[in-house]
Amino acid sequence: MVDECQYFIGILGYRYGWRPDKKMDGSPNQERWSITEMEIRHAIEKQEREGKRRRFFLFGDISQYNKEDVEKESQEDRLSLEELKAYLRSRGEEVYDFQNQEDLLSLIHQNLQKMLDQDYPPGEKVDLIEYSRMDALREILEEKRKGFVGRAEYL
Repeated sequence: MVDECQYFIGILGYRYGWRPDKKMDGSPNQERWSITEMEIRHAIEKQEREGKRRRFFLFGDISQYNKEDVEKESQEDRLSLEELKAYLRSRGEEVYDFQNQEDLLSLIHQNLQKMLDQDYPPGEKVDLIEYSRMDALREILEEKRKGFVGRAEYL
């Protein structure tokens, strides 16, 4: 899904998340990253390859969550979440802290609107991208190939 997103909003609360055995490409998850961390890193890498920065991150203040739920998280997961947050801050990513749901919604609206206004300035006509028939066919085939199972010789 991250590959198809023009904008990425990363929201981190009190949970680090599930740690799959394998990464998205099928290789072993030796770093023991959560699926959330994998998606975040993938979004950053994708946008850097494209020369774009269309992302921001929101970190929830721990005090807003149920204390019992927070305490259920393992020490390893709590540490990994803090390390992920520190990693994003150290990279100079755009990070905002929120205290409650209203803060969260307001920050998402403000920052997404800012990015949209930069990409599509108010009052300016947006040029539609022209695709050739071959471009459209190529996109359709790529989508079909991603979900293809079986008879690999027909690819």
